[in-house]
Amino acid sequence: MITDNTLSIGNNSYKYNFWKLYLHKQILRNSKYTRIGGKKFIVNPHKQTINNKDNFFWLIDQCRCIQNYQCPGKFQIDWQDLFVDPNRAWTAICNFLEYNHKKNHIDFPQFKIALDSYTKTCQVVNYKTNVNHRLFLIWSLAFLQNNNYTAPFDVFEKFGSEEMTTWVHKFRPMILEYTQQNTFSI
Repeated sequence: MITDNTLSIGNNSYKYNFWKLYLHKQILRNSKYTRIGGKKFIVNPHKQTINNKDNFFWLIDQCRCIQNYQCPGKFQIDWQDLFVDPNRAWTAICNFLEYNHKKNHIDFPQFKIALDSYTKTCQVVNYKTNVNHRLFLIWSLAFLQNNNYTAPFDVFEKFGSEEMTTWVHKFRPMILEYTQQNTFSI
């Protein structure tokens, strides 16, 4: 169902960027951690009592949601425009507000100040693909799950093990192609 009362920032070509930003700006910065067997686990910030396996799958689900996201709205700001064409992003905002009979309380120079602050924070995130990093392994697992591939072992228990990385490596060309298609160089 397409809605006209929602303004989304998105572009299906930049999902890896969204994942890295969300991971660094929301999850890694704001979440608590626990350790088990020398491994650091992020604790789901939305639940008080939860086990580490649930925390692990919550993080994978966050990534899966980003990979599966499709903008349901009539109005969308192309995420790339925030970096290369702020006037076009501003026009999308103004069109959305006008369509919904809402007053715009700021002008373009004020928007540009806020946008410059946002884009500077985005540039400190490293978007390069490091296939050996555990966070890329989460991205890979989410991709494989979204494409109905099931590991022949418990991915929580074997996360980061040689068995897991060998299994994921079989799909590496497909994962890297998907990642490349979903990355914007800032």
